[in-house]
Amino acid sequence: MASNTLVLALGATTLASMGVAIWLFREWSEQRRAVSVLAQAVERAAAGDLQVIAPRQVGDAARLASGVNALVALIRKEKITDYPERLFEQAMLRETPNGLWVVDGAGRIRGVNPAARALLPWPGDPVGQLAAAVVQVSELYDVIEETGLTRKVAERSVQVGNKHLLMRGVPLADGSGTLGVILDITSVRNAERARRDFVANVSHELRTPLNVLSGFLETIQDLKLDASRVRDYVGLMAPQA
Repeated sequence: MASNTLVLALGATTLASMGVAIWLFREWSEQRRAVSVLAQAVERAAAGDLQVIAPRQVGDAARLASGVNALVALIRKEKITDYPERLFEQAMLRETPNGLWVVDGAGRIRGVNPAARALLPWPGDPVGQLAAAVVQVSELYDVIEETGLTRKVAERSVQVGNKHLLMRGVPLADGSGTLGVILDITSVRNAERARRDFVANVSHELRTPLNVLSGFLETIQDLKLDASRVRDYVGLMAPQA
């Protein structure tokens, strides 16, 4: 009798243990499937699919799913808010007539806008290259190097082909990078040249009649002339005035 009771007890214990094991296996399997589903949602979000929604879960997986959905929603909101501003910044960089380029603290070019590509000669695509290796205008590299060392604004002017350019280096707030600004001042230099030519021409045109008037005045002062002769000289002077 006792032996039957012992066998029954052992059987019951075995069945209970098997039941617990089965339950634990099912729970582990469910959690594993839940983690796999959430991992797929995270991977889709990381790839740019911000419309993804992690499916509802139970237990600890439910909190994880809620967190994933909240994070994706936050990223989606920030991207929507930031998108117009980024478009505006890109438009400014693309449309400005001023050349802009960025060099990091290691001397490597990180970005060049279309105007900078048009104003200067570049051997292929300069982005990602060392500035010392691809910048073919020495004054431009001197500006970037000086700004990088002093962390102060530096300027140089140079003629490249038929263009007059003003190179400016501006230290970036990161403490090591430099923004290069290239201004096409050809029209300004041409205007200065035209002004100098105008002043020179006006001076020449004024000098000739003034010399004539000065000569007549000296003659009148030095010679004792009668009134009729003075009137004759004055008559000759009048057209020059």
